[in-house]
Amino acid sequence: MPTQKGPTIISWATTQYPEYNRGRLWYAIAIILGLAAIVWALITTNFLFAIIIIIFAIIIALGSLQKPGVLNVEITETGLALNDAFLPYEDVDRFAIIYNPPINNHLYLAFKKGMRPQFGISLEDQDPLEIRDILIKCNLNEDVEWTEEPGSDTIGRILKL
Repeated sequence: MPTQKGPTIISWATTQYPEYNRGRLWYAIAIILGLAAIVWALITTNFLFAIIIIIFAIIIALGSLQKPGVLNVEITETGLALNDAFLPYEDVDRFAIIYNPPINNHLYLAFKKGMRPQFGISLEDQDPLEIRDILIKCNLNEDVEWTEEPGSDTIGRILKL
């Protein structure tokens, strides 16, 4: 396993996660749905569900108070550097680039270790074909059947989570 990240081929900066503009209507609907779920949980004596809803609401509230950090992405000869983290290519099973502007322009990675989730990186203004060519030259497998963003990303984008 390489310990050095090697020379940088291409780099860019993006945000760690998308920042959504949630208006008053979004918060009103979220509060109404959250309270309705808690009331339903209490009526059905499902206290664990009520606690989960409260924890989820706290996480959303605290997350909306923070701005996303900057993620510096570097594609190198031996792996991907994401801020201080390094992902060697031998840990990556396959990649896909989903290009559907303005909705989606992401590089998605799937890892060989089953417990590691798929990971998406916004390409910002980078040329997706250039990124694809670089990753193929670095001997990464492209998943040509992976043509849609993961369902969790779609739900998060639609619900502004």
